[in-house]
Amino acid sequence: MLAALLAALLSSGMSVYADYNMGLRVATLRYAEVGAPTDGWLPVFAGGKLGFTDLNGVEKMAPTYDKDRDALEYRFYNNRMKVRKNGKYGYLDKYLDEAIPCEYDMAYDFEGDASLSEHYAIVSKEDRWIFLCDNGKTLGETYYKRVDPFSWGMAAVVGDNDSLGFVNRKGELVIPCKYDAHQKPQFDEYYTCEVTLNGEKIMINSSGEDITSENIIRGVRSDVSRYSMADVKSQWKSLTRRQTYELAATPYDEISFLSDDYLLVMTKKEGKQYGVLRFEGAQSKELIPCGYDNIHGPYNSGSVNYFVVEKSGKYGAYTIQGEMFLPCEYQMIGKEGSQLILVEKNDLFGFVDGQGKEVVACQFNDARPFNAAMTAVEVPKKDKMVWNFIDKTGKVVYTPEYDDAMTFQNGVCPVKRHGAWGVINETGKIIIPFKYEYSFSDDNERWSYAKSKVGDPIPVSKDGKFGYVDLSGKTLLKFIYDEASAFDKKSGVAKVVANDKTFFIDKKGSAAEQMVDEESSMRRTREIEVVNLNGKRGLAKSGEPFATFLDDVKPFATANDYYTPIKIVNKWGLMNGAGEIVVPCIYDAIEVNGNVIIVRVLSKKGLIDAKGNSLLWADEKREQVEWIPLPMDEKQTIDLYYER
Repeated sequence: MLAALLAALLSSGMSVYADYNMGLRVATLRYAEVGAPTDGWLPVFAGGKLGFTDLNGVEKMAPTYDKDRDALEYRFYNNRMKVRKNGKYGYLDKYLDEAIPCEYDMAYDFEGDASLSEHYAIVSKEDRWIFLCDNGKTLGETYYKRVDPFSWGMAAVVGDNDSLGFVNRKGELVIPCKYDAHQKPQFDEYYTCEVTLNGEKIMINSSGEDITSENIIRGVRSDVSRYSMADVKSQWKSLTRRQTYELAATPYDEISFLSDDYLLVMTKKEGKQYGVLRFEGAQSKELIPCGYDNIHGPYNSGSVNYFVVEKSGKYGAYTIQGEMFLPCEYQMIGKEGSQLILVEKNDLFGFVDGQGKEVVACQFNDARPFNAAMTAVEVPKKDKMVWNFIDKTGKVVYTPEYDDAMTFQNGVCPVKRHGAWGVINETGKIIIPFKYEYSFSDDNERWSYAKSKVGDPIPVSKDGKFGYVDLSGKTLLKFIYDEASAFDKKSGVAKVVANDKTFFIDKKGSAAEQMVDEESSMRRTREIEVVNLNGKRGLAKSGEPFATFLDDVKPFATANDYYTPIKIVNKWGLMNGAGEIVVPCIYDAIEVNGNVIIVRVLSKKGLIDAKGNSLLWADEKREQVEWIPLPMDEKQTIDLYYER
């Protein structure tokens, strides 16, 4: 019935928009042409004019503005849509109000820049160009013969002398117009730019200073720091927004960030030898001289902030002030602890303070770091090894001895006795009895108990089956699972295995279809199949068919997919796992590539989001774009080939 209705509407020459999000319904729009939905509005066209309806087909603006481009290219860019009226350009806001009057001869869409919080558009009057802010004000008052898009807070402009200069984010001409204007140079993330002056290519910084002599050959960007670094042939430099700082007189062969404030440097004079600088621009100070095989940190023990250095297989430590407080004579130096640092020497473990004093001598076969007033240590007793608990003076605080023990966190600690695991508190009281096989110490679940409180389920095993208890020892979920993980803090679900099936449960033990959490790497699972029914295609979950009105549908490619392409009356859209059409069937082709959705209308390709909003369309001048799909940080290059 639906297919017949849609076919009849299409054959009548009318455009159709189908919205299934609130249930299956068809809104027939009596316009010559219909664009793609954008921010809750549907562009419609009649008599060569642009108007808008809501997504139910109710007209909100009668066709008023000139149609100056393809219908599918009308969309909001950063809350503004470019429109034309009486041959002049202006911009609508998301309420369809004319936020910026139609007074410009030519205009481009509002765009942004990685270094700008504002958005801007390039507009012209009488063949002169300027930047326009989304509040309708211009950046500065000077119009130029040409302006290029911003890159890292700087934009190239061409003045009346036909030479190129640069303006800053306030529209101020900070680098005079004196460079060759035949190219379109852009500043990079190191705030440098290659320009041509008198026929010679040079490198300038954002102050216009010629830094060609610095021979920059490779850029390295720190993942953990607010600064960017550049590798130079003879010495290392740090390029900030306005200045170039020399780090040290002594040249280094490599440099990287240990943190925002500390640099790991290396010289190859006698093999690879590492040191540490404190980054303070031109006043960068050498804290640890180059002479070590490796350096780690900085770490914080609660009493001292320190670096761990390695030389010839032995470890020592420096404070962040550059003072060595532990000589390179240890087999291991810990990275954590409360006031005291765990160390190993001569195959025995002990603890030192922030001054390097051995507060607890190296005498234990094994030990856990101090995360509370006490910690567990392993000592020999007759013919076996046992675990006791000591305080920060080395005194034994508990008389019971254990087969194994973890670290105190949140006032509790898992311990093992007679082959079974339980949990004690800081007074030694048993709060979960010794009757579980699950060790609490598997890497993926090791600290799940430490973040729990009474009432929170903790996975444990007994008699070969897993269940869940809380910190009072109360059984919350029965022991019926073959495997069980800790409950994810964000999604509130846990992955379990029972009867050879893997699925998710909530804290009541009910099956849950839940989702992605990056920290625990949980992924929702779908058992959705494509089915054929009465000459149509549809989907089925757990054997129950749904959405059986489709002409075609592609299976969910992976268990992580949120939606899949569907086809109705020769047009493609997207459907989610609940059977809701999230993108209407108005495209000639659609392809899901991770977080990027590529669509085609006739010979033109573009990008849309998961709500069907148009993001970008390819044309003769733009066949390749850089797109950053959230939540990813790295850029991806996507080819949008314009098929002529």
